[in-house]
Amino acid sequence: MLPEDSIRNVDGNRDGKIEGFQFRLRNPWYTSQPISSLVKLIISVDGEKFEPEKVTLNVRGQEIVLTKAHTMYDVNWGFPESIDVFVEKAGGLKLGNHELSCEIIMRSTIEYGLPEEKINFPTKKLMKVLK
Repeated sequence: MLPEDSIRNVDGNRDGKIEGFQFRLRNPWYTSQPISSLVKLIISVDGEKFEPEKVTLNVRGQEIVLTKAHTMYDVNWGFPESIDVFVEKAGGLKLGNHELSCEIIMRSTIEYGLPEEKINFPTKKLMKVLK
């Protein structure tokens, strides 16, 4: 689910101040899913968890705040498409290696007979901040 080995700090408004960091995240499902099927995306770096209000998904140029993803029925996350995930954190991350943990919980759009019909996709990866 984490197709790259790097995280990059982001100065989105180009004022010289880092607003947060960004990484790529691949759709864990074997089919295209609407972004609205995303129940939770739990992100932590080196054990520090980030609130959903601080997370923005970029799906083919469309920015979606994580707390609004459940309303985005018309935006699909294709398979095996990767999206950018931006996490607001003043100053970003220090250069070097960090353990990035992502837990994606998605609602199934097809009934599989599962009790809650939610699938959990956890992943951890050692990532490097390059800039």
